[in-house]
Amino acid sequence: MFANWEEHGLIEDGLRSIVLESRGLHVGDVIEYVLLSPGKRVRPLILLFSSEAFGCDPRDALNAALAVELAHAASLIHDDILDCGMERRGAPSALRRFGMEASLLGGDYLISMSIGLISSYGQPAIRLFSKACMDMAEGEIIDLSRIASPQEYYQCITKKTASL
Repeated sequence: MFANWEEHGLIEDGLRSIVLESRGLHVGDVIEYVLLSPGKRVRPLILLFSSEAFGCDPRDALNAALAVELAHAASLIHDDILDCGMERRGAPSALRRFGMEASLLGGDYLISMSIGLISSYGQPAIRLFSKACMDMAEGEIIDLSRIASPQEYYQCITKKTASL
């Protein structure tokens, strides 16, 4: 659906570069498996399209878009660990393929890398990104606590899904 869009290509190229940089690291296989898994890349696309709407070259916003995608990928890994999810997008999850320890550390690595990518935009961007990541964690805790009302459900999805 999005594969022919220039912005999608920028994101995919950026993710492939990250994978190449991670090769040879102990966590490299997890990173490659997670980042090269098929996905829509909706969050980073929204970021690039928003930047273009304000007159920015999407290449100038690429590190922020990649940071968002890495944080999202890490949240999926961590979610599978918490839920004992053995399948993700029709394929074995990182948890199933690499085990809990390697998956957990792969998610941590992606979060750390996302902080490095967002840091090039300065302190205000770092603060906003940090808040979005904290909201994601809070949304996951709400999800784990067994949602009992529509209000809790909307709070959960707002934090867990929409924050990025």
